[in-house]
Amino acid sequence: MKWLTSILILVLLTAVMGVSSGEGALTGLWTFVDGNGPNGINKYTTQSAVAPQLTVFGSKLYATWQEDTKNPAFHTTQLRVAVYNGNDSSPSWTFVDGNGPNGINKNTTQNTLAPQLTVFGSKLYATWLEGNNNLAVYASQIRVAVYNGNDSSPSWTFVDGNGPNGINKDTTQNAVAPQLTVFGSKLYATWEEGTNNPAFHASQIRVAVYNGNDSSPSWTFVDGNGPNGINKNTTQNAVVPQLTVFGNKLYATWQEDTNNPTFYASQIRVVVAKSDTVSQ
Repeated sequence: MKWLTSILILVLLTAVMGVSSGEGALTGLWTFVDGNGPNGINKYTTQSAVAPQLTVFGSKLYATWQEDTKNPAFHTTQLRVAVYNGNDSSPSWTFVDGNGPNGINKNTTQNTLAPQLTVFGSKLYATWLEGNNNLAVYASQIRVAVYNGNDSSPSWTFVDGNGPNGINKDTTQNAVAPQLTVFGSKLYATWEEGTNNPAFHASQIRVAVYNGNDSSPSWTFVDGNGPNGINKNTTQNAVVPQLTVFGNKLYATWQEDTNNPTFYASQIRVVVAKSDTVSQ
């Protein structure tokens, strides 16, 4: 009868943990700090929000995500940023993106995707991709902005040129999947970007370093600074790059197609930057 006893215990635990009400079995082990109701921390709970990310800046927790706008004139995604009050017993989130219908987009009529927050030099930076609204050549741009750090009077300053284009190598080509990483005393960015090579069209892994001057910002490519990036095979698509620091060295990984005529399988590539390529 041991099996019957086990079943009865399982049924009892399931009822206690709330599975029958549609809640996860581990709900009792986690406490919601987003209102714990049917809605989360969206600016507009009637609009879809995706791609959330949390980052600690100073002694506070910040969240970013992309969220649809309810503007009747156009339907685009906005980049939202909010800060947590840090009180798990009485949680609240305050928007530090203007707290209006729009977020921190450069152009609020354009879609934003893939937001990320990163702390560098005691400042909070955000990166994302955004359309450039160019009717002749439409291409998504890599945007980067820095936060003033004042939650009571928040503002964001673009450190990517502050024009219709971002830090793309070729602003006529789509750039996606941006990521920021601090290595030593410098801020590095990586992303995937299309190439305008007439022989083939393959996305390249780009890497650039920031000069650290928010008043006069500039980005320098450390990937060869040519039409191609750091792909193993520049005729093949390379996507979803990531930079990571390990043992005082900067590593990069990404997924890259293979041109093997026998079989087709995407490969995981990993490289380490040479000391004369990047420095701390």
